Amino acid sequence: MNENDMQHATDWNGSNLTGWYLTEKFDGCRAYWDGRTLWSRGGLVINMPPDMRAALPSHALDCELYDGIDGRSRCAVAARWGRFTNSMRLVVFDAPDMTGDQLQRLAACAVVGSERVSVAPLWVATSTKYAVAHMREIQARGGEGLVCSKPGRPYMRARVRHLMKLKAAF
Repeated sequence: MNENDMQHATDWNGSNLTGWYLTEKFDGCRAYWDGRTLWSRGGLVINMPPDMRAALPSHALDCELYDGIDGRSRCAVAARWGRFTNSMRLVVFDAPDMTGDQLQRLAACAVVGSERVSVAPLWVATSTKYAVAHMREIQARGGEGLVCSKPGRPYMRARVRHLMKLKAAF
């Protein structure tokens, strides 16, 4: 398992985002749960705490190991050495093996949830202006931005144009 087995976003190209799904772009360490093992983007096995493992389902999840706005380096240490903080959690943003679009796939993960594992909140953009304003709100509190997903698209293990990172407005 490595990053070739994951879906990757492209940068926002200025296109209309009306109706697209929006989730926060968490700045931690990308991870992939295959139903038995948690992997880093680089293909390392992540040795997670038992309470985090117990909250995970038997199906695949695309997720982010996250420890707050300033936690990227702590997440890197956890991914590499298994040194987790009590505040670290796994944020799920897709379920690759489930059917339907991202909203339907995430609904299938509704049973996933604990203090250490949660499904990323998802909003629907009423307009591109709404998406940009939401991105700015996230950035005002120190966050990175948004990931925008076009409804109706399947999970694809590749860099795709129906998934875009919104970190700066044109």
